[in-house]
Amino acid sequence: MENTLAVKIAQVIIPKAIVYADEDLTAPIGHVSNGKLIPVGKPLLHKTEIVPVIISGRLAYIHIQDIRYVSEEDEELEKRKGAPREHKIDQEFMTTEDKLTENNFVTFSYG
Repeated sequence: MENTLAVKIAQVIIPKAIVYADEDLTAPIGHVSNGKLIPVGKPLLHKTEIVPVIISGRLAYIHIQDIRYVSEEDEELEKRKGAPREHKIDQEFMTTEDKLTENNFVTFSYG
C-alpha cells in the first residue's frame, strides 16, 4: 500500500483523460475533461508513467502524459480551483452484448 499526498496541481491537457481504479490501468472508472485542475501525487515507483489522484475522496490513477504540472504562481490556478467530478463511464465502455441485456425481457401470463 502506498501513501499518496497531493503534492502538485496538474491540468488535464487532452479532451478526456481516463481515470482508472487500479495501478495496472485495467478498470476505468471515469474521465476528467480538458482544462480541469486536479491534485496529483508523485509518480509510482515501479510505474513512473502513472500518477495517483484523489477523486471524490477515493484513490485513482491517471497517465502522466494526460496532464501537465501547474506552478503555484499560475493565475489560472486561482480561477479554476475545485475538485473534479466523478463521471459515469460505464456507458462509454459497454460492448454491444452488454447493451442487449438491458430492457430485454419477455413476460408470459396464463389465465
